Amino acid sequence: MNGENDVHPALQRDPSLYRDGARLCKAMGHPSRLLIIDALAAGPLCASELTQRIGCDASTVSTHLRILREAGLIVDERRGTHIFYQLADRCILSVFECLARFGVAPAQIATSRLALSLIHISEPTRPRL
Repeated sequence: MNGENDVHPALQRDPSLYRDGARLCKAMGHPSRLLIIDALAAGPLCASELTQRIGCDASTVSTHLRILREAGLIVDERRGTHIFYQLADRCILSVFECLARFGVAPAQIATSRLALSLIHISEPTRPRL
């Protein structure tokens, strides 16, 4: 950017390129949904287990799960009468490291989630249920 008329490359990009990223950020934009992502870092959980951990009623947790599922952040599998949820891709756990760097999430969450994601680094990015 040497001249007066130079425009930063990011400003030359089509804003629609960021639509999907904004959708994912919006899906994570609630404390309960971040808590769900954090809880699922340890492995698949059914809705009733998530309801206990979050402390919300089942219909509220169901709504949060639907939003995360529609955004592609989690996947589900029916096992008998229960539906189990797990992360669609463990890379989303890096959000906790970022939040900790901004001082808005406990560092121990970021550290433990990052360690969990590194342990599973050899797994495929899309889990097989």
